[in-house]
Amino acid sequence: MIKFIINALLLMGLSLNAQADELTVLQNDMSQRVDKVIKALKNDSLTKLQQNRELESAGEGLFDYTLMAKLSIGKKEWSKLVLAQKKEFVKLFETNMKNSYIEKSHLLSDEKVVVKDAVKIKKNRIHLSVTVEGKKDATTLTYKYYLKKGKWLVFDVEIADVSILKTYRAQFAEILGSDSMDTLIQKLKDQQSS
Repeated sequence: MIKFIINALLLMGLSLNAQADELTVLQNDMSQRVDKVIKALKNDSLTKLQQNRELESAGEGLFDYTLMAKLSIGKKEWSKLVLAQKKEFVKLFETNMKNSYIEKSHLLSDEKVVVKDAVKIKKNRIHLSVTVEGKKDATTLTYKYYLKKGKWLVFDVEIADVSILKTYRAQFAEILGSDSMDTLIQKLKDQQSS
C-alpha cells in the first residue's frame, strides 16, 4: 500500500512538472514573439514594409485561422458553405486578422509589454495573458490556446475582456442576417483593398 501511494505521488509530481514545463514553454514562446515585435518596431533602419514582414513572422504558427474563421460565423453558417467558399473565407479572415494585428502593433511606442503566467484552464485549454502598460493605463490581452494534434494554438484573443471572435461573430451575423455569404466575402475583399 505504501509503495502504491509513493508511486501515485511520483506520477502526480511528474504530471505537475510536465504541466509546468508546458506552461513555461508557451510563456517563453510568447516572450520571444513579443521581443521580435518590439525589436522590429524600434529598428529605424527597417522600412515600414520590412517591419510589417517582421511583425507578421512574429505571429507565424500561433493562430488556428481555420478554427477562428469557423467560430466567427458559427457552425450553422459554416456548414452551409461549399469547400471553395470555406477556403476563400479562411484566407480572407486570416489576412484580415494579420492586417489588424500589424496595424495595432504600430501603435506601440513607449508601452511596456509584459508576458504574464500561463494558466491551464482545462486539460486542453490554456490562457496566457499579456499586458500592454502605457503611461496612463494598461490593457490586458488574453490568448486562449487549445491543444490540436499535440500543438498549442490560439483560437481566440480577449482584449480588455472582449473576445475578438465574439466581436467578429456579431459583425458577420449582422451582414449574414440580411445578405449572403458572397456579400460578406466581397466586403472582406473590399476592406483589404482599401
